[in-house]
Amino acid sequence: MSVTIDGVKTFEPLPVPSSEFDNGLYTVKATAECQQSASDDQIQSRFWFSTPALDDETIKRLHSIQLFAECRDQGFADVPSAGNWTWFEIGVYVDASGATLKEKDGVKLVWKSHPNRFLSNSYDWSNGMIFDKKHEIFGLLSPGNVIGIRLCARFPGWEIMAKSGYLVVELGPKLGKRTVPEFKAIVHDINAMQELISEANAQFTVAFTPSPVQGLRKAETYTSVGERPLRVLSLDGGGVRGLSSLYILNEVMKKAAPGKKPCEVFDMIAGTSAGGLTAIMLGRLKLSVDECIKDYETLSRTIFKDYGKIDKGIRVHKTGARYDSSILENAFREYIGQRTGNQNEKLLNEEGSCKVFVMAVREDADNNRGPVFLRSYSNPQTLSPLPDCLIWQAGRATSAAPSYFTPIKVGDYTLVDGGLLANNPLGWLWSEVLDVFGPARRTDCFLSIGTGIPANQRVGQAGVVDRRELADGLSGSTTNTQLTHILFKSILNAYAPDAGSRKYWRMNVGEYNEKTDNYKDIGDLDDLTKIDGFRTMTENYIKSQQELIDGCATKLSASLAA
Repeated sequence: MSVTIDGVKTFEPLPVPSSEFDNGLYTVKATAECQQSASDDQIQSRFWFSTPALDDETIKRLHSIQLFAECRDQGFADVPSAGNWTWFEIGVYVDASGATLKEKDGVKLVWKSHPNRFLSNSYDWSNGMIFDKKHEIFGLLSPGNVIGIRLCARFPGWEIMAKSGYLVVELGPKLGKRTVPEFKAIVHDINAMQELISEANAQFTVAFTPSPVQGLRKAETYTSVGERPLRVLSLDGGGVRGLSSLYILNEVMKKAAPGKKPCEVFDMIAGTSAGGLTAIMLGRLKLSVDECIKDYETLSRTIFKDYGKIDKGIRVHKTGARYDSSILENAFREYIGQRTGNQNEKLLNEEGSCKVFVMAVREDADNNRGPVFLRSYSNPQTLSPLPDCLIWQAGRATSAAPSYFTPIKVGDYTLVDGGLLANNPLGWLWSEVLDVFGPARRTDCFLSIGTGIPANQRVGQAGVVDRRELADGLSGSTTNTQLTHILFKSILNAYAPDAGSRKYWRMNVGEYNEKTDNYKDIGDLDDLTKIDGFRTMTENYIKSQQELIDGCATKLSASLAA
């Protein structure tokens, strides 16, 4: 079916019942104008028009549908790069009143047709996707149901206005039994995962945890069944110890995909702090692991310049940070300029096949709000807080470890190191995968790589212990990412799509001493003197964990070959 609006206007109205009518194209015409505005971050929708109540024979003769709408929006947006938040949806309604969307297993039977015309001051025609005879909507229709159109808007200030519209309906020979999708098992697994995460985080006294958004209860988010399984990578924070995660990743890549870059293997890479910086380098700048190791070590030696303990103490007293943040900022700017040709290159890159996000934390709300996501892509389920963020700003923000560097102001936010809330970003990565790819999309590999298990460290009280001791204690607690690993190890393998098969791998260096009941000291985030020793520790870990690495590499290589 390929038609223009001029042709659509000549089609006959859809006959119901249709038994005495020929195969061909028919229309259902809207009889009134419609509009819908949004006042908050919840999706607001309004029923517009629908087909007549469908009988069994007409349902069997449905071969395709397509919406045409004469429409506009409010004509402006405060931040156009944050996306278009008005659109049309096609759904299955219980009857022609449009009062009730039909549901199956708690999932609303509605799908996006197309976005509204963006930043438009006048009306014009737009058309949606073609729902062909293989689309699941037709298998979910029952006699008496109707196919309805609704207008949707989200976030304050957004408005959708429709002046006239047509639903083009193609009738053809009767088709056999249609495929009826099942949502129950997936919905159960998502609910089970979220319940376990919430309970575990309550035990860890985490103030804010990731949770699925409202869009996951719509049928359109379940249409990814049958698509290629995903491969995702999560990188912990840890300062100069980030080199360890790169050495481990390099070993995995050489076994799983020789000659390929991580951006060619992983669909999404997430990182916090040091992991955020390497995520940007690997995913957004498209470096090989060898290139990333070389560049990361050079940056580390520039950023963590040895000022000496006295100078650092004076600097902390004056600025609250041990290091000169301008050196960090300038190093990032220059590096991005060298790699892209433009120091002010934006993080957002919708054409990139590998999606990257890093996290930072609002300085004014680090205990009761989720982290701020800085993305190289648009998340269809949520508004990006900083869509115009530059690459260097993202790297600077996610690396702004308290007591090491001062916060950075980006747009309306003052940001610090995302490690305060999610030094192991795996939980937020899982939530983001649901938002972007849908809950039905299988994931073959969740690979989470740490930067070393730190030795036990006491968190003292301000005013009682030395300020440096307090900062180091907090650093040790926020960078001990094993709690997140313990939480997700069982959950992802048991409940993510393709339940029961292994899909989660965690690799993290650590040497445990039974006599002291403690782990070997791996050095502070800025301890350049321990790089060589930690490199040796990582090499030993790689040698001792070949079975683990081979298992992950085998899963990745099999996925790539599929």
